[in-house]
Amino acid sequence: MTDARRQSSFLVGLIGSAIQASLTPATHEREADENGLRYIYRLIDIEKLGLGVEVLPELLTAAERMGFAGVNITHPCKQKVIPLLHELSDVAPGRQYGRSVERAADRPQHRLGRCRELPPRSAGG
Repeated sequence: MTDARRQSSFLVGLIGSAIQASLTPATHEREADENGLRYIYRLIDIEKLGLGVEVLPELLTAAERMGFAGVNITHPCKQKVIPLLHELSDVAPGRQYGRSVERAADRPQHRLGRCRELPPRSAGG
């Protein structure tokens, strides 16, 4: 495992439609700050850009070229991202969509899709 704290910043994003009200960027940036990391989290809102889901391959390529460490994927792109991945791991039973796309540190052009289903938070936390 590499020492992530030595990297000056991580550029990450969220690709989806109608996501301007998303709390994800602020949440991720706050959590990173609290752990001594610098996250730069950008929204890539295809609706705001006047684009359709058919541009997803171009958006992933652009994110790779611009140095994004990874992107989260949301509606309507979750299922559309599957054929664009080199590998899909952490697939929850019955789920056929990607939740995030990461670049492998040792293979920068390798797209790893993850589909993590987290257990619900307890009432106390």
